[in-house]
Amino acid sequence: MKEDDTFDNLKFLKLSGATLAKWEVGEECFPVLEKLHLWVCHKLKEIPPSFGYCFFKNYQYLAEPST
Repeated sequence: MKEDDTFDNLKFLKLSGATLAKWEVGEECFPVLEKLHLWVCHKLKEIPPSFGYCFFKNYQYLAEPST
């Protein structure tokens, strides 16, 4: 993503099996994001620090899919 890219209406984001190791986003990219779910994103080292300003109503991280 570019620093000036925004998702003004995105409230829910789910990444499943993403192979990215580093994720960088600008502070205002997800202004209304409420839910962030990360599923089996083994290479991702950290959630971008810019998400620190977000208040998540729901956050989930799952390393392995449930059976």
